Amino acid sequence: MHFLLIAATTLISSGLAVRGSPLPPSTLEQRAAVKFHVLTDTEGAAEGCSKDQIAQIKAGIADAKKLADVAIDVLQVPKMEQSNGFFLLFGGSQNAKPNEIIKRFQFVKKLATPDEVASTDAFENSKTDVTFTCVPATDPKASEANANVANIGRATGGAAAPTVNLIRLTPTGLGNTATFTEAAAKLTESGKIQDAFLLGKAPNGKKVAMPFMAFTLIHEIQHVDAMMDNPTIDHFIDEKTGLAGEGDTATGLQQVQLQLRDSRKKRNPQNYSFFALYAKSNPEFFSPDCFIGTTPPLGAKVRRSLGLRIRELFERVTKAKPVAKPVAAKPVAKPVAAKPVAKPVVKAPVAKKPVAAKPAAKPVAKPVTKAPVAAKPVAKPVAAKPVTKAPVAKKPAAAKPAAKPATKAPVAKPVAAKPVAAKPATKVTPTKPPVSGKKAVPSKAKAVSSAKPSASAAATCKSKTCASCANIKKGIPGDVQNLLGFD
Repeated sequence: MHFLLIAATTLISSGLAVRGSPLPPSTLEQRAAVKFHVLTDTEGAAEGCSKDQIAQIKAGIADAKKLADVAIDVLQVPKMEQSNGFFLLFGGSQNAKPNEIIKRFQFVKKLATPDEVASTDAFENSKTDVTFTCVPATDPKASEANANVANIGRATGGAAAPTVNLIRLTPTGLGNTATFTEAAAKLTESGKIQDAFLLGKAPNGKKVAMPFMAFTLIHEIQHVDAMMDNPTIDHFIDEKTGLAGEGDTATGLQQVQLQLRDSRKKRNPQNYSFFALYAKSNPEFFSPDCFIGTTPPLGAKVRRSLGLRIRELFERVTKAKPVAKPVAAKPVAKPVAAKPVAKPVVKAPVAKKPVAAKPAAKPVAKPVTKAPVAAKPVAKPVAAKPVTKAPVAKKPAAAKPAAKPATKAPVAKPVAAKPVAAKPATKVTPTKPPVSGKKAVPSKAKAVSSAKPSASAAATCKSKTCASCANIKKGIPGDVQNLLGFD
């Protein structure tokens, strides 16, 4: 019986596998472990690496894997996707999830120490072999980029499709021997992103900022097909700035934050390198309570102009909406358009026609009844009281012993005026009602605090986090000048 159950389970599993979506051949091949090599210059290979360069590459691989672990640790903090830092580099929770970003750093962790080879001939058309090479200074590419990748069968720039997988490092890509901890320490101390890079010269003499090796490798791995789960969907290219991607390649810090559409940030390799660096130097940028401004659901819909900073726009939107509601307080508009005030004014001249007979009999009964009626709700139309007093003073001035009830009327006035003041107090909150206004004010105070999360966030989070979040309210400041590309 047990055997039959096992057999049935096997058949069902096989059937599901057959009926399910077939895996692309590239994915099936990459179930085998990727093997890494580095080309030596011992036999005069065109892109062979010296002993020092090989040692630097090996150290850089180990460093990149450690930096990937730092990034993953930060990404695993619950609700970190609501932080300002995550929004600036990956477009916020509406456009990216931490697990999606973690996946890209898991690719980096597939790196392994390469063995040294004198030729790449043995790896032609092998999608599970990746070789590091060192581009000589005489190569035109040496002055254009810090590194670039060649993938088997993936033609770029009109050139023939490569037959080997390569990660090609140029002199500027190899020019900075600092570790990520050293680079991050300088950034933490100064707060200036350029201090995390080394100023040097490209082979053509141009001054450039040279990144540390781990920064370069995290970027380049996002291009390497052999390290992807499925290259068809996992392969990234370098995104370009502009709403339609019509601008420059987004490699600078301000470009990756403010000049890419939010939906494309998670597909730009350079965003991962900057994230990893700041995850080490300023992890508070990605703390859940590092939240100043509004949530980012509007994303790129709000940012219509690339010249305006994202956070500045969001603040304007949030401040405009809650303030517009109390300013346009409809209860204020209602008493202004209070038609009951206009009606007695119109009826007054009509009452002038029956001068002596009719008003004498009617006002005796009506003012007594109307006065209390008007006194209770009609604290709003103040003109109602002078209207009733005017006819009383004109005609039944002496005849009305009702002046005595008028003395009683004060009893009605304090009863009507002072307690009724509680009602206008709800409408006129900024005025003086200290006692009666206590009930209405708390509700509005809560609305104001929820409308301005910057104040509440700053009040509750840690001082270091608050100070840091205030600094990146409009974007992580600074930029790296003359940073060469990564292909």
